[in-house]
Amino acid sequence: MVAFPGPLGEVGHREQQQSPLPARQRHRRQAHHPLALRVQPGPRPLPVSITIDLGEERTVGGLTYQPRLDGDATGIITDYTVELSTDPTRYTQAADGLWALDSTLKSATFAARTARYVRLTALVGFAGCASAAEIGIVDVPRPDDEVRDRRRRR
Repeated sequence: MVAFPGPLGEVGHREQQQSPLPARQRHRRQAHHPLALRVQPGPRPLPVSITIDLGEERTVGGLTYQPRLDGDATGIITDYTVELSTDPTRYTQAADGLWALDSTLKSATFAARTARYVRLTALVGFAGCASAAEIGIVDVPRPDDEVRDRRRRR
């Protein structure tokens, strides 16, 4: 994984640099593309968003959020929204909800939709700020991808 410097904000998708998968598997459409962040110390006023540019339009069906794992609850997001877009200006809400105030992996699932940009907005975070150890985007394989993968396995 690669740590992206800076506060929650604009982040580009860098699959080849951050993927823990072997090179031969990185080029196939994976079910989950992890992204890692490093949030600079100090409070972030809420709400605060991170927008992930996937680099191309994909069919996405969810997002995962890993809160910090250092034992400090500061910034754990407990109330959120997820928005999707095919362009960087017009977003539609795909999910919202509440997450527990703990360090377990969180997820937000929604009906599969085409998007290039995925925005996670922290509405409430512990101690009035937001932090993340990792954010993942869940791709939904297209039928032609599944057929191609089955042929390769034969």
